[in-house]
Amino acid sequence: KPDILAPGKYLVSAGAEPLVTGNCDDGSGEMPGLGQSSPGLMSMAGTSMATPALSGTAALVRQYLEEGWYKNGTKGSGDGVKPSGALVKAILMNGAQWMKGAENGKITKSDVAEYDENQGFGRVSLINSIYILNKTKMQMSFFENSVNDGEENTYNVTIDKSAGCPYTEFRATLVWTEPGSQSGCKFCLINDLDLQVTKTGENNTVAATYHPNGLSGRDKTNNAERIIVENAEDKENFIVTVSGTNLESDEQSYALVLTGCFGGSSIDPDSLGGPDAFEDDTSGDDRRKYILIGVGAGVAAILLCILCVCCMKKK
Repeated sequence: KPDILAPGKYLVSAGAEPLVTGNCDDGSGEMPGLGQSSPGLMSMAGTSMATPALSGTAALVRQYLEEGWYKNGTKGSGDGVKPSGALVKAILMNGAQWMKGAENGKITKSDVAEYDENQGFGRVSLINSIYILNKTKMQMSFFENSVNDGEENTYNVTIDKSAGCPYTEFRATLVWTEPGSQSGCKFCLINDLDLQVTKTGENNTVAATYHPNGLSGRDKTNNAERIIVENAEDKENFIVTVSGTNLESDEQSYALVLTGCFGGSSIDPDSLGGPDAFEDDTSGDDRRKYILIGVGAGVAAILLCILCVCCMKKK
């Protein structure tokens, strides 16, 4: 934990406190400062902003599925889907991107690791989660299925870059909704499913085996598992396996999401919009400036006091 991150540092939103004077006034277009308000708008930081940002992203995924954008990437080109909560969660967690560090209000950043307590599966990224024609680099497939105790389901995938798909990774994410477990439990999984990806070579020999969540074996703890193959080459074959390893019930339903090059075409980089948010994130600059000003003012005050004491002693 956490499962996933979303931006929450000094986001601007509509005012939502009708009993606070000016909170719901007609907007003048003036943007509020950090942590401040302007007519109809407010700037805040924390989970109060990150949570609705992620909830809104989940709503967009649901709309994408219900309006038939899946599987061809255009509205109404496919059958509408009523997604389960597990499917929406799997789509978002599958496309989440690694963070570069944790700031936590300090001037310097601390290092983070994949799947650690700082970032979990990473930062939500809709452009890396769903397929939209000529707008996203990869294609997406999903399966909603169930597996019996002691059995497994397999899915065969072939990477296809023949039409110019530029995506370099192959990702697979498994999510299922767990029955409630007892409070205070140490090992809390009731129905333990496992995800594994196998790359096959000539004559269906095993070329490589991949395990989820940065582990060297199966995950016995979490009900969300992701595997990332970083350099998936054209025409490589993968077998994705979902196993019902240890179930209390006879079967367990699940959602499996796959992203990669599945025959999609090349895209114009300019169609992706502005600069990379990860490369051009300056959200902490103002905070660092205020911290430096505060520290500088404090040091100056101390030096002034020392100078005054020295002058008084000389007198």
